[in-house]
Amino acid sequence: MIDLFVLSLSYSISIIQAHLTQRIFVWKSKGKYVPELLRFSAAYIAQYFANIILLTWTGNISDFSREARQGAIIVLLTLIMFIINKRGVFRVGE
Repeated sequence: MIDLFVLSLSYSISIIQAHLTQRIFVWKSKGKYVPELLRFSAAYIAQYFANIILLTWTGNISDFSREARQGAIIVLLTLIMFIINKRGVFRVGE
């Protein structure tokens, strides 16, 4: 249960911080702020649930530690989120 609480808290804080810093420093977006923040939030909330599902599922099928499983999941989800952010949230290249 503590894992769920920590994960929820960290996602809530990181969504706002990550959107602002990616908007300014990575994607240099000039799009409308609120619609972009809503798309970003939706993508990261979906990532949150994917993280929970994958962490639980991998715990049921493997003997790796929670930390090792979470590390692998972070790498996978980071790659997926890069593509989603580039093409869907910040719409780079339009």
